[in-house]
Amino acid sequence: MTKYKARLVARGFEHIYGKNFDETYSPVTRMSSLRLLFALSMQFILDLQQMDVKTAFLNTKLAEEVYIDLPQGVQIENPYNCLKLNRALYDLKQSSRAWYEDIQKSLQSRNFKCMQNKNCLFLKHVYIR
Repeated sequence: MTKYKARLVARGFEHIYGKNFDETYSPVTRMSSLRLLFALSMQFILDLQQMDVKTAFLNTKLAEEVYIDLPQGVQIENPYNCLKLNRALYDLKQSSRAWYEDIQKSLQSRNFKCMQNKNCLFLKHVYIR
């Protein structure tokens, strides 16, 4: 038995500013900020946790309407010959911003605080007796 895997990727290089997307900025951190965080956690004996979400963009709902052309080789009965995306895709310019907004809301609802000068670092103080 032969098994095929495919990943649908948006062609982000064809987006037109002002027409295809609005806000695309997504905060990123510098390695120097992470090194400082690691040093402080070692100095003050803090528990440091991190996470990685492998399919982050695929789990993010889009706030705006985004349409894509049908991929080559896909045959469906659609009078408009395009697809409306409900969730983000890789290489879509809005994906990283939409993911950041989702994870920010989720973390803040769990009492994490976003650092003022580093938007992608979230802290939560937990006192253990």
